[in-house]
Amino acid sequence: MLQKLRKSTASIIAKSLFALLILSFAAWGIQGYIFQAQQSDAVATIGETKITGPELSRAFRQDLRRFQLGGIDITPEQARDIGLLDQSLERLISGRLYSQAGDWLGLAVSDAMVSTAIQQEPAFFDETGRFSRDRFNTVLSQGNYSEGQFVADMRRDIYRRQILNSFDIAGDAPMAMVRPLNAWRGEKRVAVVAAVPIDDSLDVGKPDDETLRRLHEEMASEFTAPERRVVAFVDISPQVATREIAVAEEELRDEYERRIDEFREPRLRIVQQIRLPDEATGKRAAAALASGESFADVARDIAGQDANDLEFGRFADGEFPLPDVAQSIEGLDVGEVSDPVESAFGWHIFRLSGFQEEQTRSFEDVRADIERDLKSSRVGDMVQRLANDIEDVLARGDPLE
Repeated sequence: MLQKLRKSTASIIAKSLFALLILSFAAWGIQGYIFQAQQSDAVATIGETKITGPELSRAFRQDLRRFQLGGIDITPEQARDIGLLDQSLERLISGRLYSQAGDWLGLAVSDAMVSTAIQQEPAFFDETGRFSRDRFNTVLSQGNYSEGQFVADMRRDIYRRQILNSFDIAGDAPMAMVRPLNAWRGEKRVAVVAAVPIDDSLDVGKPDDETLRRLHEEMASEFTAPERRVVAFVDISPQVATREIAVAEEELRDEYERRIDEFREPRLRIVQQIRLPDEATGKRAAAALASGESFADVARDIAGQDANDLEFGRFADGEFPLPDVAQSIEGLDVGEVSDPVESAFGWHIFRLSGFQEEQTRSFEDVRADIERDLKSSRVGDMVQRLANDIEDVLARGDPLE
């Protein structure tokens, strides 16, 4: 896969096209952000995907936690003041950009690749130098990560590494290029400056008018201003023309109704999990749940899992981060638990704690976006019309002013 990608990106043209892809995402897909931790509205849009307020809030808390674990005593307010919130958003945007670029290039990251990458991460090794599930759980808990969030982040990181590694250049540069480049970089210039002081006591006299006139004639070019031309122009660029386009309120509402499906956010399953070391422990936990014990009690007593670590995440249909066990979730009703299931990361029992129902963004929330889109769709015709009008004015011999 990577060899194929390297070949496809070997030329300057291919690399330029790839750079344009990333820049187009960055320039046009990111529509600004406002940090509202308790709202579900998107704070950034990259292509067809959105970063929500709760997602940014979670990433900010994770980054803040890493600072605090590193011995930096800092409050959330101080962290925002020094720009940590912006960095958290930039990290999320970067991850989405690499994921979409990977999709565009046809890259694929399997569950096995993610599992291998996690098991090879030194941060999760025990004293014997091997992957430890307990160490993995501890590190995630300290970093304020759920397992589902971490798996999704690791998948995006593998995407990023695949893309960046595709631009590695194998082999050494030819000496015909290395020698002159090294000589140029190592080049030094030595300058000697001699300062000649002016003797203010010398009397050079005052030139008469004839001397000044002759000097002026001899040095006429020194006293001649270059020719300048005054140019008048009319800016009819799309950015300027857009300001002159008016969109009626009725048109905006009609467009909102026409695109209503675009503004719907799907229903999400709210999932909890108990992480288990092996199948036998999973069966024991399932039996305890069947006897009527609460999910939180079983997690604490059998799996040694704190109640704060039960939340696995919220997922739309088809977006569960562990596809090999997704069926165990999709058939559950609210409050029901799954049988013990095994994924690439161990054994789990899942519980469907509820749904976040489908939501539709209000007209007021998306009004500015709709207005901008309608203006953009009409600006081309307006610019062409203005250009034709200006040509007619000039053809009549009228001044541009």
